[in-house]
This record gives sequence, structure tokens and C-alpha cells, in this order.
Amino acid sequence: MKKLLLFLFVVLFLTGCAEKRATDDFVKKVDKEFAEQNNKLKKNAKPADFAKVNGNEVEEGTELYVEGNVKIINDEEDPQFDLDTKDGVYRVKSYSSSAVQEGERVKVYGTYEGKTDNGIPILDAPVIEKQ
Repeated sequence: MKKLLLFLFVVLFLTGCAEKRATDDFVKKVDKEFAEQNNKLKKNAKPADFAKVNGNEVEEGTELYVEGNVKIINDEEDPQFDLDTKDGVYRVKSYSSSAVQEGERVKVYGTYEGKTDNGIPILDAPVIEKQ
């Protein structure tokens, strides 16, 4: 009986280790895929031209990057903030793990998603780099 209990314990222990290893491998794979997507975005993104974006000359889905200062942070609904650039203001939606503070200078890479009801251009930005 003791041998049977010991055997069951060892099997359960090894099963738990295998599941943790599989989970760790899955997390590493997902992290690698996100890193690859973010690197691709950074490579393909074009500098945002506020006059063209604001003048409806840029198609939704276009990959852009822009630099500016974090102006207003709103975490109530979706994590988002306004980015004040030399040419105008962008609304940045971001689920990035990079927390930003008002006044910080950042460079964001993202996809143009149209405008807010107030006409502010929206960028869905998974990559935020502090400058």
C-alpha cells in the first residue's frame, strides 16, 4: 500500500512539473511572437504626418509612429492618453506594459484607427518607448 501511495505521489508530482513546463514554454512562445510583431511594427511604421492624418489622407490601419509628451491619462474605460506633438494631439490607446506619466516624452508605434468624436486622431499603440 505504501508503495502504491508513493507511486501515485511521484506520478502526480511529475505531472505537475510537466504542466508547469508546458505553461512556461507556452508563455515564452507567446512572448516571442509579441516581440516579433512589435519589431515588425517598428520596422514598417512610417512617421505620422499630422496634417495628412488630420486631413483624412491616411488610411485606417496604416502603421505609424509619433513622438510627443503625455498630456492627459484616462484609464477609466480603455487605457489611453493624449500625446501632445509639435504638430497636434493624438489619442493613444495602449495595452502596453509600459506605464506612462503625464509630462513624459515618449515615442509610440501603432496603427491609425480613425478619429474620436472630437476629431482627434487615434493610434492603437502596442509599443511605447520612453525618450
